[in-house]
Amino acid sequence: MVKPKSFKVAFYVGDLPTTTFINRLAMGLVGAGIQVTMFGLIKEQFNLPAGVFISGARDGYKEGRISRYFRFLKFSILLSLFRKSDKKKLDSWLIENKKTHWNEKNMLYPIVWLKPDILHLQWVKDISHFGWTQKLGIKLVVSLRGAHINYSPLTVEDLADTYRKCFPKVDTFHGVSNAICKEAAKYNADLNKCTVVYSGFKIEEFSKSNWNNNFETLPQRSLNIISVGRSHWKKGYHFALDAIRLLKAKNVHFHYTIIGAAGVEELEFQRDQLELAEQVTFLEKVPFHEVKNIIRKADVLLLPSVEEGVANVVLEAMFLGTLVISADCGGMEEVITNGENGIVVPVRNPKKISEAIERVYSESPEKLNEMVDKAYEKVAKQHSEERMVKDMTAVYLKVLDLEN
Repeated sequence: MVKPKSFKVAFYVGDLPTTTFINRLAMGLVGAGIQVTMFGLIKEQFNLPAGVFISGARDGYKEGRISRYFRFLKFSILLSLFRKSDKKKLDSWLIENKKTHWNEKNMLYPIVWLKPDILHLQWVKDISHFGWTQKLGIKLVVSLRGAHINYSPLTVEDLADTYRKCFPKVDTFHGVSNAICKEAAKYNADLNKCTVVYSGFKIEEFSKSNWNNNFETLPQRSLNIISVGRSHWKKGYHFALDAIRLLKAKNVHFHYTIIGAAGVEELEFQRDQLELAEQVTFLEKVPFHEVKNIIRKADVLLLPSVEEGVANVVLEAMFLGTLVISADCGGMEEVITNGENGIVVPVRNPKKISEAIERVYSESPEKLNEMVDKAYEKVAKQHSEERMVKDMTAVYLKVLDLEN
């Protein structure tokens, strides 16, 4: 039997480099004594997280079709010589599911060669490639995040049917929120097999001594409001701009900046039509360290989204002492309690957004400081890297039947 903390975990992450969250999780697990190997398509050069192994095929531009084909031949020969039974089981599944192209095998053969105790699929949309794991005695753990559950099954042809077919074969699910686990249940995910593990941060990187809030000077100055994230319909920026128009009419002094929205035709047009050129600025996407500084200097982080799992930018704002106004989408109410550590508004409701901003503008500095203090306490307890690693390790031990 595999001993606790001596087992092998393989992450299939799609494209490499992967997300900050997955890198943090991988490094934390390595620190806990778990062997982690990442599999995926290497899109560009990157610094591998310390202690994490990697096995992936570069895309056509980076490595070339011939190099990838030789990789396929290498693992095909190795499996034929030393893992003949495992190769036969996988090949049988590939034939049965009409996935016999060598590119498919190039993706899967290296995983079979490693034969981890757990294969952790980081993006649920890739699940159709991994229905073979039970045949080889590999436990399949699948992460549930945001768009891939909340709306992709409604818009991507056959994805809902794929989920309904594949979810019953998953050994356990990792959900980023309770809300997303419930959403996955619509596609035959067993809620009893879904464990919530929240995204974790290194708390030591977010010292209160670096906070920059200055609520005492309101309302003698303009309120500095920001949103952060790529322009996408789910971000709800058009609702935010409608709310800003309502604020302008009420003589509230403010400035609103959206990072990542520069050059977006729809938003540029709306800003012009609503005559908000002086009140609203669109910026290009900026590096993460710069985003942190911008968030730290803002009074309010506004999340007007209609769909989220748990937005990392909100968690970062709560760590940085910036007050959050968030739509009640996805798992956001698992983080923010309205009026206690932030403000929650209904989705698609410009009037309520504008009223929430007015509330900040007129609220006492003592109350605002109390709210950001409680926000920090919430994320420090619920979203620490230490807790994330501990909770994910518990998920792995449970699925391997290694709990004490």
